Amino acid sequence: MPELLTIAQAQSILPLSRAWYAKARCHGTGPEYVKIGSRIFYPREALLRFAERHTVKPGEGGDQGEAA
Repeated sequence: MPELLTIAQAQSILPLSRAWYAKARCHGTGPEYVKIGSRIFYPREALLRFAERHTVKPGEGGDQGEAA
């Protein structure tokens, strides 16, 4: 069984606001989550996968900076 984290605990892995988590759930753009009744939990592995997918490595695209 996956380790399920509350939003407060999830924020220690992805330090984003509670509003960001709510908006990401609504738009389907955030990490996978589990809903049990009215409570929301995030599997630890889902948070780590989400962070990995959004990691930009220098020289491999992403933010190229602004022109001088």
